[in-house]
Amino acid sequence: MRVTVRGRDELADLAETFNRTAEALERMVTELRAKDAASRRFVADVSHELRTPLTAMVAATEVLAEETAANGDGATAVRLVAEETRRLHRLTDDLL
Repeated sequence: MRVTVRGRDELADLAETFNRTAEALERMVTELRAKDAASRRFVADVSHELRTPLTAMVAATEVLAEETAANGDGATAVRLVAEETRRLHRLTDDLL
């Protein structure tokens, strides 16, 4: 909304100030909306880029953990990697 400026008195100065402020506010709202849309796109892209490889990593480490269950130190390392990969997957889901 803009105010019609008439004359050159204090009220006209106030109307001009109001119009400039309204214009600046409108620009800021437009910029914020654009940034919000960009942020949403970024989160969607990151979500996809993280979830896809993490899902594959979780599946692969679970298979490795099952296959090396009786291998002592190797099995411990694989279980640790599997647990941490699942944890990273959960954290990514929670974050996004």
